[in-house]
Amino acid sequence: MKRKITSALAALMIGTSSCATNVQEMFMQTKALSNYEQCMDGQYDNSSRCLEDNLGEAIAGVYSMGTMALVIDKKNDSQLAINVGTGILFQGGYFLTAYHTVKESETRKPIKTLMGTEEYTIQLDMIIADNDLDFALMKVDEKISSKLKKYNLRIGKPSDLKVGNITYLIGNALRGGINTREGIVSQLKFSNPSLMSVSNGGNQGDSGGPVIALRDGKIELIGMVSSKVQDSSNLTYVIRIDKILDKIKELTEGHSEKQHI
Repeated sequence: MKRKITSALAALMIGTSSCATNVQEMFMQTKALSNYEQCMDGQYDNSSRCLEDNLGEAIAGVYSMGTMALVIDKKNDSQLAINVGTGILFQGGYFLTAYHTVKESETRKPIKTLMGTEEYTIQLDMIIADNDLDFALMKVDEKISSKLKKYNLRIGKPSDLKVGNITYLIGNALRGGINTREGIVSQLKFSNPSLMSVSNGGNQGDSGGPVIALRDGKIELIGMVSSKVQDSSNLTYVIRIDKILDKIKELTEGHSEKQHI
């Protein structure tokens, strides 16, 4: 009799365990479905768990760059210096970066701007420079650019962004090579409507680098790094990509050679 009771108790415990496992599995499936639904709502995502694209595809079209320049001091003496930044290479050999990395001034006379890869050091030629939006569009010789990887993912719509959306900043921080940092959209409303800020922690060398967001798990380019927010350890000013593209269109309207990014 005792043996029968023990066997029955063991069977009951197995059944209870099995039931608990089924409930847990159902809970996990429901949670996974909930996460999926949150990621597939047509809006920009708030979690890196939504990421479906390969971040490597976005990084592939990003390169370090530097402008060699003569810097003139108060005694009118000059010395050679290099201003380092980051840029995005698009189809057709068009290279987008921050204007202040290539800018000429009374005390700074650029000699040439170079883009760096593992195999090449490539000279860039200026096409468009816009001081107000702090961007420069440059050109790589097509014979060379045809051998290089380019940014080939979607262009985003910054007006759809909300504070808290997940972002990734890609740049050549502190000359340490191209790397990626995760953050969020931290502010969207500025007196300058072309600006927004993210919490990805921009550093010297990141200027001109892309900032991307996720919409339904897919990567979209939403802006370009302009500068670090003064007296902040991690806030970074970003120029909205739609404002840059609108300006390029405006400046090339009516020209025989138009820039398509």
